[in-house]
Amino acid sequence: MAKRSKQVLKVHDGGKGEAAARWITEEHKLPFSQGAPKIFRTRNSGENWSFSMWVKEEKKYLTQALHTRIKSEALEKAEDLYIETRANIKEGRKATKISLAKLVDRYLVYVENRVTKSLITKGRYDTIKSRMKAVQNYLPKNKSLSSLSQDDFLGYTGFRQQSGVTLYVITQERSEIRSLFRWAVQNGYINPYQIPIFEELRRGIRSPRRDYFLPEEYQKGFVALRRLVRNTQDPYDKMVWSIFRDLFLIGANSGIRLGEMKRLRWRDIRRMYRIEGEDQHPDGVVELFLPADITKTRVERTVVATAVPYFKRLRKLYDNPPPDQLIFAEPKDLSRTIAKTNLYRLWEVMLKEAGLGDRQPRLTFYSLRHFYATLRILKGVPIYDLSLTMGCSVNHIETHYSHIKTSQVAARITRFRSDDLEVRTSIPDFG
Repeated sequence: MAKRSKQVLKVHDGGKGEAAARWITEEHKLPFSQGAPKIFRTRNSGENWSFSMWVKEEKKYLTQALHTRIKSEALEKAEDLYIETRANIKEGRKATKISLAKLVDRYLVYVENRVTKSLITKGRYDTIKSRMKAVQNYLPKNKSLSSLSQDDFLGYTGFRQQSGVTLYVITQERSEIRSLFRWAVQNGYINPYQIPIFEELRRGIRSPRRDYFLPEEYQKGFVALRRLVRNTQDPYDKMVWSIFRDLFLIGANSGIRLGEMKRLRWRDIRRMYRIEGEDQHPDGVVELFLPADITKTRVERTVVATAVPYFKRLRKLYDNPPPDQLIFAEPKDLSRTIAKTNLYRLWEVMLKEAGLGDRQPRLTFYSLRHFYATLRILKGVPIYDLSLTMGCSVNHIETHYSHIKTSQVAARITRFRSDDLEVRTSIPDFG
């Protein structure tokens, strides 16, 4: 027979009575040998019965309130609970209770292990972690999984909309919630019928169009950064602003995602060279190789960017860094990149300095990538070429930048040559 849990079954009253006084005032064993199941009352139970049994597979006691003062009813409930518990164990499900918070913690450990195995990126982990916070904010704190119903998430969409979250983001969160609970089923924490169901949404919800810098806004941002670098007196802060300035410029001239830039190392620069031709960039181009483990899509790619002066300036700033050093390394700890929270803080200061702080929609780091793509499309760069260097599909570019293609088509369709006399004479003159 298993040993009784001193914490659960032999808790003393803190010295307020006799030293040997037991916390349990009455108990009755069930006619099962495995786990020593029993019902019991305690001093503070209000004469209500509770159930307890030892689960050797998990090395824990399972205790549960039975919500009845009637002994016969308590024994009947306890017997049903014992049989259900043993059935769950045989089918590979967990017997002891676990809260949603603990489930999320264990799921994030699983997700983090996927990062270490290069199955997903660190950026993807951060996204999942953020979405798990939304789940916990929705449900009551420390909600037990055993009390979870699949209908509990029917109000999730409305709850998130009240916080100003877009339907596109909500659909992404709902997908991640399903992944969480499917993992919980696979690991025996819940039953399949507890996987959440959500309100029905219309089809075809797409990602909102990312806002991009207008050319004059980009110029304001650059001038503001130049001013911030020049006017900052503290040596450390001055260096951080200098690094941030070049991160801004490289992002706008390469289209590389922020998460990918943070993981770039000096060895990833393959070469810098000039291309002959009157229409080529006078500073030349830099060729960057992005290995699969740092890209969002987990597919390696080569990026050709007009950002040679910015990389040269960074190399000088870091005093000729070794190949393995991060390109955007934290000056006080070159083994890690500048923290994302610090980058976002600098971004907000830059926007305010540039007079863009109140601009709506808000400009984000992704706006630099959007700015890059917009300018290249307007210059006539083929979408297929752009998809290769940006690391996304042709369909993605066509979907997100169709408004730019429309303006190009309109310009071609409405073009009117002065020597097209036949066309000119066939159109009435409205003066």
